[in-house]
Amino acid sequence: FYADANNLYYRRIVTGTPSASTTQVNVIATLKAASNHYDVCVVGTRLILSYNTTGSAINSHYIDASYTLSASSARAVDADNCLTLAPDDAAGEFWVAWCNAAGQVIAERQSAATLGTLTGFQLLESVTAVRISAAVTASGGTLTAFYEIAGASNNLNRVRVNTMTRAGVVGTAASVRRGVGLVGRAFAVSGIVYAVVAHESPS
Repeated sequence: FYADANNLYYRRIVTGTPSASTTQVNVIATLKAASNHYDVCVVGTRLILSYNTTGSAINSHYIDASYTLSASSARAVDADNCLTLAPDDAAGEFWVAWCNAAGQVIAERQSAATLGTLTGFQLLESVTAVRISAAVTASGGTLTAFYEIAGASNNLNRVRVNTMTRAGVVGTAASVRRGVGLVGRAFAVSGIVYAVVAHESPS
């Protein structure tokens, strides 16, 4: 997947011959160019796609095994600062976490089958995050979301964290580390969620 202005494209790569790829597909033409945040994840046989639209909303689709794009499920809220997905494959669900233009970090659990909401919007913290990454502890488990707050310079950035249960109960936001930034997708191993961060050292 890759973005260009309002367009979101993908190419399928043949695993046996990684140098070969299919013709690009312009899957979305309503991506918000100024803040073109999107993410994808796999749940079962469906690829879930969520993105920030030109209409300042979050749209979600799935692409099935025959590469057919579903109708969109729209949420009337923007993801102007950042957006991420966290799959729960065994439960047939996924979580969307994002930060809007108003400086609110929010999460929601959705069904991969219907793209419908299972918890509604839940506020994790009122703070402006520039990057976000999240993972689920285990099938049917709790969401842990890490989000990066920008400082006056990169070495003053900091990462904070909060949780949300399947019932929509939000934990207490806390600082994880100062002087680092998020550089990869969060992941869970044996019920522990890890964030991938980097520190900028002086040259």
